Amino acid sequence: MRCPYCVSEIADEALACPRCARDLYLFKPLLEKLAQLEKTVAEQAKAAAANSETRIAALEKELAELKAQTAGAVPVDGVGRHPCSDTAQIFDQRQAQHDGNCPQLA
Repeated sequence: MRCPYCVSEIADEALACPRCARDLYLFKPLLEKLAQLEKTVAEQAKAAAANSETRIAALEKELAELKAQTAGAVPVDGVGRHPCSDTAQIFDQRQAQHDGNCPQLA
């Protein structure tokens, strides 16, 4: 343990610093609590890392299952239409022709 006043190395059982002669009465409980909190944080970090690794493994497994399910599916283009379906394109062309020839829209 180090003295909080002069930072010299002292025994853990010391009640006063042998170098600067300051009383450690107030600091000892705080230092013990700090050590306990550091230990708790380290344990929680280990648990969080283990949980993260477990979650990552589960998500990778789920992704692999989804890829296996969609492996035989028919791909769709960027618009969301089946590539063999020209129905939407034909409709758009006819709508444009109608709009160009429609006397009500003129």
